[in-house]
Amino acid sequence: VRSARETYALECEKRKMLSMERERRQELQRQISMKLTAVSVELARCQEAKRRADECAQLIELLRAKPIPQVQQEEYFTEEADRACSRAKRLESRVKNIEQIRSELRALDDSFGPRGVPNFVLEVSLGELEQRTAEFLDVLCSEQDSQLELKLAPSSPLKNGDVAE
Repeated sequence: VRSARETYALECEKRKMLSMERERRQELQRQISMKLTAVSVELARCQEAKRRADECAQLIELLRAKPIPQVQQEEYFTEEADRACSRAKRLESRVKNIEQIRSELRALDDSFGPRGVPNFVLEVSLGELEQRTAEFLDVLCSEQDSQLELKLAPSSPLKNGDVAE
């Protein structure tokens, strides 16, 4: 059986570890948010480049439809059209990759958010703390008539002043 000082020291160490974990989680959330912003900017740039490539492809198609007397110009425009189409395909592929990365980063952001893994760790820790406290209270209250009980539940204040569990 541990003494009250040992138990208190263990609980202080546990609180310190939870605080460090919370700080680490916040740093991870900040990093994920920064990466998500960078990916969003890159996605917007790719979409703009794709739009411009599509416009070029449309112009080239219009030029193909017009009769061009010189064979060299026709070959030039054909090559330009092919390059624009291949660039558009590459950009589409890049946009898909960026969208996938973006969705993965959002999933990570959700996982480390208020309802994610840290909340689960907190709930488990509170349950364990409640169980250990109950053991100490049972030792303190040796009489059967007076039973002490402590219930711990995670909660957070809402903007309107209520408390959400």
